[in-house]
Amino acid sequence: MKILFKVLFMVIPTLVNAGKLDLVRLYNEFPNYVLTPVNLMEMKHAFVVEKMKNIQGLTDQIKLQQVGKSVEGRSINMLSFGRGETKLLLWSQMHGDEATASAGLLSVFYYLAKNIDQPYVKSLNDNLSIHAIIMLNPDGSENYQRRNMQGIDINRDAQRLATPEGKILKRMHEMIQPDYAFNLHDMRGKETVGESGKLLTKALMAPPYNKANEDSQTRVRAKKLVVIIKNALDAYIEGHVARYKADYMPRAFGDAFQNWGVSTVLIESGIPNSPEPNHLTRLSFLSLFAAFDAISEGYIMDVDPAEYEQIPLEGIQLFDMMIENALIYNGKNQVPFRGDIGINIGGEWKKNKTVMTGIIEDIGDLSITSGRTVVNDDNLIVTPGFIMVSDDSSEKALKKGITTQIKSNHSAANDLAEYPIEKQIDPKMIYSLTGEPAKILGAEFIRRGQEVVRGRFKVLPAPESVDAGFKCSRRRPGDLHRRSGRQAVYRYARQRRAQCRVQQSGGYRRRQKAAGCPDDLLPAALHKHSRHRAG
Repeated sequence: MKILFKVLFMVIPTLVNAGKLDLVRLYNEFPNYVLTPVNLMEMKHAFVVEKMKNIQGLTDQIKLQQVGKSVEGRSINMLSFGRGETKLLLWSQMHGDEATASAGLLSVFYYLAKNIDQPYVKSLNDNLSIHAIIMLNPDGSENYQRRNMQGIDINRDAQRLATPEGKILKRMHEMIQPDYAFNLHDMRGKETVGESGKLLTKALMAPPYNKANEDSQTRVRAKKLVVIIKNALDAYIEGHVARYKADYMPRAFGDAFQNWGVSTVLIESGIPNSPEPNHLTRLSFLSLFAAFDAISEGYIMDVDPAEYEQIPLEGIQLFDMMIENALIYNGKNQVPFRGDIGINIGGEWKKNKTVMTGIIEDIGDLSITSGRTVVNDDNLIVTPGFIMVSDDSSEKALKKGITTQIKSNHSAANDLAEYPIEKQIDPKMIYSLTGEPAKILGAEFIRRGQEVVRGRFKVLPAPESVDAGFKCSRRRPGDLHRRSGRQAVYRYARQRRAQCRVQQSGGYRRRQKAAGCPDDLLPAALHKHSRHRAG
């Protein structure tokens, strides 16, 4: 009898929980359902289509259909699961460089397919009809760019429907008539949660449906769903979830769906607060199942929508790195000045590989924000780096202050080694350290111990004196002119010839003397590598 009691005691809780969602177990089991690479830039259209077909092949309860084609003719596909009356429409990657949600949706459907006979999945199957357009902008994904190949932001096309991708999404709305919609994105910035200083990992919003930011029954239901998702995320990233901040935009699809009577939730993935691979994808996976469960089981109606307003708004936007209060000489024949420099780092997909590049986003008084990493040293001067003919490794080049290398085997290398660079140069002749044309005001990362900024600027020990009378220097290659929106051409101002006569022999110091610039006004470090100084 005691043995029977023990067996019943162990079995009954399992039966009670049958058909219920166990978020902890779901979170822990996520690694078993990862289908995507850690580097989501590598996840292209063909890969996603193959995974969708594989998922469909696991069960006849999941349907795959092509719902249209992109500008360049790539298929746009939708996975569907469930036969319930409550209909859900989800879409991901309407911005081609925002892949987290696509990875999350593949994991969601893979979980459903592999657990099709489990009570909880059967319950979802009976109560919901889930439709997910995975990778709405396949052309953008292929080129790792936000917009489609017409150059249009699909998420600003809800009214005119000028894009084939936008037309597809509108048609799916009309065909499915969903009760709930999920607009899934990545955030490109590095925002904080309110004034906490904590980096934002997930941002949520029930988009407004009108300019007055009023509530409707549809939007209140969306607010309740946001609270459900936020509470589920708090178990793992408490303090790193915020309310997305945006005004009403009728041309944006999230706002439009809300206006069309669909309870719509925006989920944005930000900066992971864990080094774990696929961390943001795991959180997306968890968020969606928490939402599905609340809708399926009906307890969404028990949520107090006032809790939505208590979620902190996103706060200030941080730079990846901030150099504070540096003495800046920008190479434009101007006197040095004090200022802050904000640097952001990002990846690009070029020649079938990820290239990490950086941009100096802003210079000046940046005291209203900060950086994930901050360098604050009054004894630093920031100057343009060198352009030189060099076959050094990137590490060696950086140590020498070379931020743009021209390879010695290039046809123009001999000319460039013999004469100062003064003319407009074809972009193919200029290589950044990744082998690509350098970007405007580019800076990839800082090696603080070596006092080097990779990219446009080099951080050097401050000179003993920098006089306001410093007037003569060739311009840095900051006069960049973009070609095809991507390539850059370096142009040195020809009027400098009238101010600083450039002699074919001699170096930087001699050119300064020829123009009447006193030696003692030049930082000693600026005399090094004189011939091809990029400033």
